[in-house]
Amino acid sequence: MRRDTLVVATVHTLQVIGDPIPVTDHDVKVDLIITPEEVIPVPSLRRLWDVGT
Repeated sequence: MRRDTLVVATVHTLQVIGDPIPVTDHDVKVDLIITPEEVIPVPSLRRLWDVGT
């Protein structure tokens, strides 16, 4: 995946929480969260693309 690729996640509104969630090595951080009601930008904690490249 290119470094400038925008990563988004579509979720139900009920899945959006304000608390931190556990992250494992295989997780990919997203740039935007999309719900039926809104688009939520995620603070820029840039993803690590060095894995597998």
